[in-house]
Amino acid sequence: MKLINENSIAVIRSATTYVLSGSITPEEVAAVKNFCINPVDSRETDEKKPETLAVDYPVPEDVKVFDGFCTMPEEEFRKLYDSLNLAMTYSDFAFIRDYFRSERRDPTVTEIRMLDTYWSDHCRHTTFATELQDVRFLDGDYHDLLQKTYEEYVKDHEDIFRGRSGKFICLMDLALMAMRRLKKDGKLTDQEESDEINACSIVVPVEVDGKTEEWLV
Repeated sequence: MKLINENSIAVIRSATTYVLSGSITPEEVAAVKNFCINPVDSRETDEKKPETLAVDYPVPEDVKVFDGFCTMPEEEFRKLYDSLNLAMTYSDFAFIRDYFRSERRDPTVTEIRMLDTYWSDHCRHTTFATELQDVRFLDGDYHDLLQKTYEEYVKDHEDIFRGRSGKFICLMDLALMAMRRLKKDGKLTDQEESDEINACSIVVPVEVDGKTEEWLV
């Protein structure tokens, strides 16, 4: 994120730039930063041009252990959570505490950061896995098409998951339904099978230096 002048701000995120102009209050600037900067993988920089893009990393210290993590008073535990700027929720943080209590040891910083990354929305798909209970489409040019497509999805959902509990409508299910329909109809025989399928990967033979290898697409 780079501040252009006192009345405008540009936010550069990946290949997208957002420019706000006009009379902007400090509170509004802070709101824009909070919305656009994901503390898990992003940070704010200044306008000073670096002399080099090479980064000289010092030798890291031994991995820190959160001493007293499992026995910390609740108020102190909450302060620790707030200080770490984590993507996970406080209930997630407390769940981790319960786990390490069962292990009879305190976690390291690395373990907490790894769990925070894996449990972030990008990996855990917390948003995509949220149950959708009231789906409606607003009037517009695509209303009829969207309604018809959704009804076809609901029909496929009922057919494929008939008799199975815990299978609810969510964005992840919507994304995978076409793959599930093809597989049930016998039209997807080359799908890659794994313990956790959250995408549709197919196995294809690829010739590499005269040798056929199985690659995933």
